[in-house]
Amino acid sequence: RDLLSEGGSSLDAVEAVIRYLEDNERFNAGRGAVFTSEGVFLGKWGEWGMEEGQFNQPFDTTVCGQGYIYVIEAFNHRIQKFIPVN
Repeated sequence: RDLLSEGGSSLDAVEAVIRYLEDNERFNAGRGAVFTSEGVFLGKWGEWGMEEGQFNQPFDTTVCGQGYIYVIEAFNHRIQKFIPVN
């Protein structure tokens, strides 16, 4: 499904991809990934765990106007904030 051609924003598309990966057992390894608006993979960060920068069942993400990425985790009971990287 092409969210951008259906009037969605690039953030909608990123959130849809993240939800798909988080809900798929093959991909949910407690990591974040970065893609271009064309879907080209740029990199990943994080790993499974409970320390800073690690994830345990992330279930939602958002990006604020300044570019910070917020990751909400179920089992670590926290929200992590990541700085934007150019």
